Amino acid sequence: MGDTAVPWTVHEVESEGESLHVEVAGDGDDVIAFCHGLGGTHAVWYQQVAHFARRYRTITWDARGFGRSTNRAGAATVATASADLGRILDALGVARAHVVGQSMGGWTALGFALAQPGRVRSLVLTNTLAGIGTAAWAERAAAAPPPPAPAVGRHPALGATIEAADPAKSFLYQQLGSSVAPPDEARHSLFATSFDDAALASVTCPVLAVASDEDRIFPPALVEASAARIPGSRLVTVAGAGHSTYFEQPAAWNAHVDAFLAGVA
Repeated sequence: MGDTAVPWTVHEVESEGESLHVEVAGDGDDVIAFCHGLGGTHAVWYQQVAHFARRYRTITWDARGFGRSTNRAGAATVATASADLGRILDALGVARAHVVGQSMGGWTALGFALAQPGRVRSLVLTNTLAGIGTAAWAERAAAAPPPPAPAVGRHPALGATIEAADPAKSFLYQQLGSSVAPPDEARHSLFATSFDDAALASVTCPVLAVASDEDRIFPPALVEASAARIPGSRLVTVAGAGHSTYFEQPAAWNAHVDAFLAGVA
């Protein structure tokens, strides 16, 4: 590959007695940190790392109890994840970063922006309520039918378009999230964590919210209502994708994020 090769390094960062698996690709001056969802690990962002790492320094990581990160204390919550992100940036010598959070990772990203606002250049909240409007989601989740029986290429976080068009890639998504079961406390913490309007009014960095028309977990109307409570936020809706737009429609997702980042001073 010669001069076109993008550097890639693997790190283990210590945080409150836990070992966090972190990967860094690229060496640009601008930094993007990606926070995965409840069904993922650092590896789900492979289509973003390959795209963004030629211009940005990209950070992907496993939250506590996911992938290769430990969860010895059984404290995998929104608060600890947000604090862990800060420690990862400290360990890598990163003062400020663009922060991306998908689904559960949206809680992490927004929580970090509220706790350490000076370290966040921008926020991308994709297919997530991010702790905004949790009550409405809780009511919807309580009334939801049980998930269907497991099947190859079928996953509640995927939309009908990719399941029909690319069953092999749909199965890859299942495989990427199958390394360990998500910690129970991580799931419970999402329901228990809510950011009120007073907190949201303090968000001053640019914010992009991404929704998709086939998202059965956080439908576009819920994402739109939540994003509207962050002053100055922008919303884009991607067609033909479910709950994991970055994975299902990577070209469209990457393009929207590219355009957003280009406008960040």
